[in-house]
Order: sequence, then structure tokens, then C-alpha cells
Amino acid sequence: MLPIQCSVQNYDWGKEAQFSEVAKIARANGLEIDETKPFAELWMGTHPKGPSVVTSTGSSLQSWILEYPESLGAAVRHRFGAQLPFLFKMLSVKKALSIQSHPDKQLAEALHQNNPEMYADDNHKPEMALAISDFEALCGFAPLQEIQESLRSVPELRMGLGDKSTEALLSLTKPSKEVLKCAFAALMSCSPVKVDSLVRTLVARLQRMKAGAEAKRDVTSEASGRGGQYKRVRRTVSAPAPQHLHQTKPVTHKDAESTEERGESSFCSTFTNPDAKASKAVQFDKSVFEPTSLSADEKEASHRSSHTAEVEKEEADSADDTPTSSFSRLERQQSSELTPKELLVLRLNQQFPSDVGILSAFFLNLVKLAPGEAIYLAANEPHAYLQGELVECMATSDNVIRAGLTPKFKHTEVLCESLSYEQGSPHILKGSRQQLPYLNSASPSGAHMLTYRPPFDEFEVQCVQVLPGCSASLPVNPGPLIMLVLSGSGSAEAQEGAESSSKTQGLDNRLDIQRGSIIFVPALTKLSFKASSIVGECSTVAPKLSVCISAVNASFFE
Repeated sequence: MLPIQCSVQNYDWGKEAQFSEVAKIARANGLEIDETKPFAELWMGTHPKGPSVVTSTGSSLQSWILEYPESLGAAVRHRFGAQLPFLFKMLSVKKALSIQSHPDKQLAEALHQNNPEMYADDNHKPEMALAISDFEALCGFAPLQEIQESLRSVPELRMGLGDKSTEALLSLTKPSKEVLKCAFAALMSCSPVKVDSLVRTLVARLQRMKAGAEAKRDVTSEASGRGGQYKRVRRTVSAPAPQHLHQTKPVTHKDAESTEERGESSFCSTFTNPDAKASKAVQFDKSVFEPTSLSADEKEASHRSSHTAEVEKEEADSADDTPTSSFSRLERQQSSELTPKELLVLRLNQQFPSDVGILSAFFLNLVKLAPGEAIYLAANEPHAYLQGELVECMATSDNVIRAGLTPKFKHTEVLCESLSYEQGSPHILKGSRQQLPYLNSASPSGAHMLTYRPPFDEFEVQCVQVLPGCSASLPVNPGPLIMLVLSGSGSAEAQEGAESSSKTQGLDNRLDIQRGSIIFVPALTKLSFKASSIVGECSTVAPKLSVCISAVNASFFE
């Protein structure tokens, strides 16, 4: 085993250090933390933009692999050469990332050749995101029916598309990639002046509707009390969220407070507050994963009320952009509660005022993941992470094609031309559970592993949990691993090495591990973990040992 020290990225969308899991894990990994900067990503791997280094020598992990290529295993070397095929990350997302996609291999090679400064490598970048707190993202094109409903209920979206594209989409009875491509490209290529006008109108309308809905909810009733006293009673009107929105548990307004403001996450409560008593901490355990939290406004999403006179006048003045007056009639029949997408519009406009990406959100799935749930994205799929803490694994690449919600260069034509235009709700991975062999424990639940296996050769993610005082052995993996300890402490032992001895490679056969430990493990190493049973002088019961592991996809070796 080879302890490594990893690098961080201080992108603008990251969280302040005190609220960022990236910053806390990085500090535990031995990095100095600048509290004045946002912390967005922790990179674990060999990509030249953020290379990991061997802790004992300071040399890069990539140079070590080049010296000992047998550490990758024969099959990996044959297919991918002398480099790790995956890049492992942790992300702390405070505000939206760009509306983006990642190129396939052929497009990546062309982009890198033509513009190497913007596209620094020639690799594709399929990826998977595993939530470790409540996590929110825009992911892939929404089903046709949902997009059509957005067109009927959002006049500003119709105006952005224009009459021709709107009518073409509304006339469909089944998905059409060509029609969707024309409509999405028409929206994304709108002039900045037009987008600014449409977004301003949309936001003003939604703000009025939200205020009206809040006023309706504050209906009061009088009840007589002692001495003729009366009390005001708050009544909340609720309606189920749309079925396409992934959710499993209703919440209150208090529940919906942002996790970054509280400095905690439901998945990571053990290690966001190391001083907390383990008996009260929530562990990385499938059995205690909390369902996704939604704000009360989002949960109460319902039909809308009539349009204001201002919007009706704009529709009348823009008759060429409004295919049918039935839209206005429908909207006037609806109540004023905002949908989750409309609430997102207000939030995105605070982060990126008058950006075309705000309107594009109506084309995409809004996905909310609970801790322990994951989504994967193939190349050429539109997406944008919105908020939350997660671990992410991908093919080793940093190629990003952007088109909205960013101050960076927007390569809109390339993005619109290259997207797959597949429609439908994303597949949510919940992990395949496997009981691990254990030692010195009478408990049958001493240790288990959840495996998240996307349809990509380069990577999968395994999450191992070991109860305090228990030991567990992992299956021997024919490829290399990177291990990240999320919580707990204990020891790791390598009972066998790879193709060369541990002494010649400077590897450790046994390591004490704790939160923030990050370790490269050569192929064919037989690993076992032992979790600590007590912590500190007060003999407090230790938290479970929780380890996230990136590995080459098992299907690659079949």
C-alpha cells in the first residue's frame, strides 16, 4: 500500500472551508488550508492538472507508476497503458456548475488537436456522482411530456424557442432527437439581449406568484381562548411534487435549510464534526441513509394562478412567438404555487443573472439524490451539479464543453451539435450490497460493501463499512485501487503484493488509517481492514470505519 497526498481545486462554485467536506478531508490528508478560498474539488489520481504525490517521497504518483507499471495489473496495462484509467474526486458544491457535457473519445481528440489550451487532453470523460449529502443536479433531457408541459406553462420559454420550434415540440407524440436538437439549439443560441429580457420577465412573474402563494398559505383563523384572547393559526397547503422529481421523504421549511449553512451533511455527520460523540453520529451505512430533503415550497408545488396583466400584455404583443392562445387560458386556470423547476429558476438567477442556462433548466431532469444514491453520465449528455457533497469517479480527463451558468468560455455550437438528445429519467444507482468475510466478530453484520457499477470500463466505486472492533477482508482486485477513508479509524493490511515484492516498491504491508487517509493499492493486493473499537482517553465507542474505493470496473475483466 502506498499513502498519497492529493490536490484541491478552489473553483468559485465551491464551499467556504468551514462548510466544505473537501477542505476538511484535505486538511486531514495533510494539506494546508487557506480559509479565505472556496474549496470545490479534491483530486485523487494522476491527471496533470491535479496530480497526487507519494507522501513519503513527494514524487508524483504517475512517476511511481511509470517506475512500477506492474502495479496496474496486466489487463489494465494492455488496455490503458502505464496510467490510471480513472480519476477519483470529492466535490463540495455551493452553487451551480455550468450547463455542460463531456466529449466522447473521437470528439475529445478533435477538440484537443484544434484547441489544446481549452481541451487539455484527448480522452473522453464518462462519470458517476455518488451523494454523501442531499445532492441536487440537472441531468439529461427530461421526458417529452415534461418538456411539453413546460412549454405550455412558461410563456418566456416559448418566446425563447420561437413559434416554429415550439409548435414542432408540442406536436410530437413520441420523442424526436432532431426536433429536440433544433429546439434546444434555438434556445441556447438566443441573443444575450433577448435572454436578458425573457429571464427578467420570468423572474419577476415567478416572484409575484411566490409572494401570492405565501400570502395564501398564511390564512388565519380565529379561535376563542381564555379571557377572549385569540391566536393566529398558520395553515400550510400541500400538494405532491411532480412524479419526475426524485424524492422519498416530505420535509418542513426548517428541514430544507441548506446544509452548507449548518456546516453538516446527513451522510457525513460523523466526520464533519470529529468531536461529536460516536453514539450520536450518523454513519456511512445504507440502513441509515436519509431520503432526499425538499424545501416546503418545492414539496407544495401545484398548479398556478392566473397571469398578471403585464405578462398577458407581453403575450399579446408577441403574437408571433405564441403558437396558441390556449396557453394563456390554461395558465389562468392554474394556481400560483411554484414548481421545483420554477423555484430553481429563482435560485439560479441569483447566482447567474439573466443567463441562458436558467431557461435551459426546463429541458433537463431535476434530480435530487439521498446520501448513498448515485447517477452516472455518459459522454455527450447535458448536466449541471447544483448543490451538495459527493464523491465522483470518471475516466482520466478534464474536458468540459460549456454553454450556460458560467463566466467561462461557452462553446455553445459544439455542445448543441454533439449532444446525444436521449430523453428520459436518469437511472439511480443505490449500490449492490455484499457481506464481507470478517474475523474476530460474532456479529453477522460486521462489515459490508456497496458497489456502484456504471456501464463504463474505466471505473466503479465501492463503499466499505466495518463495525467498531471488527475485521473484514476484501475480494482481491485484478486492477489498482485508490482508497479514501471518510470516517472512523483502524488499520489496513496488505496480505499479498502485486507482481513484485513490497520491499522493492517501498510499499507498506500495514498502515494505521483514519479519516482523510488516501492510499494507492496495487493490483492483485489482498486487503483486510480492522476498525477501532474505542476512541480517546474517555474510551468512547468508535464510529464505523467507512472507506470509499475507486477501482477499474469489474466487467472490464470478464
